[in-house]
Amino acid sequence: MPTSTGIKKATLGLAPTASKGADPRKKRINPNRRIVGQAPSCAQLQVLPTLKYLHVGKFASSTQPDALCKFVADKLNVEPSDLACARLIKKDADINALKFVNFKLGVPEQNFPTVSNDDFLPMSVKVSRFVHR
Repeated sequence: MPTSTGIKKATLGLAPTASKGADPRKKRINPNRRIVGQAPSCAQLQVLPTLKYLHVGKFASSTQPDALCKFVADKLNVEPSDLACARLIKKDADINALKFVNFKLGVPEQNFPTVSNDDFLPMSVKVSRFVHR
């Protein structure tokens, strides 16, 4: 819907009214489309930051997720609670028999480029974008 400023506002699955002779199939809007709020913060609501996930690997099997979170939080100057970290092992695997473990590390979206840089994590740590399967 055009406004007085000429900018179209986002609608939630509402198709614009088609004029005579227009093909209605070309103007369909996906009803499952996701919109993200961009209004200023509200004091009554506590909104969590959007996280992007990395697959980081080749840590000793004794490495704990909390240790990795603390390391990353200290380097980024953020709270460890702003990060998410999970060890990636099979459910029935014996942790003592593993040579190394990998982690799924979630960082705030604005810190993603910093963490994915090759000089952020220690030498020999492998970093790639996490693919959800």
